[in-house]
Amino acid sequence: MSTIDKLFNYDEFKKQLEEMKNLSDKLLDGWIVCPEKDLETGIFAKKKMRKIWKQNNGNEETVTFEYHISFNTSYSVPVICFITYKNDGSQLSLEQSWKILNLQAPYTMLTQLDHPVLQIPFLTVHPCKTAQFIDESFKDSKNILISWLSAIGPFVGLTLHPEYFKLTH
Repeated sequence: MSTIDKLFNYDEFKKQLEEMKNLSDKLLDGWIVCPEKDLETGIFAKKKMRKIWKQNNGNEETVTFEYHISFNTSYSVPVICFITYKNDGSQLSLEQSWKILNLQAPYTMLTQLDHPVLQIPFLTVHPCKTAQFIDESFKDSKNILISWLSAIGPFVGLTLHPEYFKLTH
């Protein structure tokens, strides 16, 4: 049994997500926790962030990244999903999202999967290696969710306020 199996499960995810949300409220950081629909997979946090997209033709456009943090029951790990859309509400293509993030090898990290709760397609950091990554990197963290998010978030354009790191020690 790996460390992640002993330290992180759905109940622990909910507890650590609540800690993150409480700090977000104090920081006015914008994380919203969506209520559970069922006992296994129903809770997730979401946050919207606007970014400037500098297109190849020299034009700039503001796009919204909507990040969701949920729990993947198949792998028993947290998962980050996101969608990107323009001001008019139209969703960007996978390729456009990858260009905004300037990912060199997006297929090795991002895939389109159904959101664990909403069951609609989102770009997702595939959870298959997450348990091993967490086990090797964050087994001593007091908030594995924040530690994981601080490491994986920058790859998808999400950074955390430094105050979140106080939850990990």
